[in-house]
Amino acid sequence: MSVTHTWQIVKLIQLNDDTGTIVKVRYKVTSVEDDIEAVDESNVQLNVKNIENFIPYSQLDEETVLSWVKEKLLERSIDPESKNIDEINSIKNPPKPKEIQSKLPWVE
Repeated sequence: MSVTHTWQIVKLIQLNDDTGTIVKVRYKVTSVEDDIEAVDESNVQLNVKNIENFIPYSQLDEETVLSWVKEKLLERSIDPESKNIDEINSIKNPPKPKEIQSKLPWVE
């Protein structure tokens, strides 16, 4: 079965200056395969210097904010979906431990 990914904006942090300028976004990516779920939740700091095409806070939608998040993550080479897939694969096929405890060979 394939993995489904759901992106969600959890929180917006704005400047305390009545401009409605968003400076930080908390996002969550939930990935599900069969009955296994992996979640990546983190923050992205937005660059608010020299904003082109400013969108008033009241006109923001989740799709627009998600595009900002994904763009920022791409710039930083961060891929939450791949991270979640790795976690799901690790749950499905746990890695072999590097070390194991053994019985002493001379003790029965």
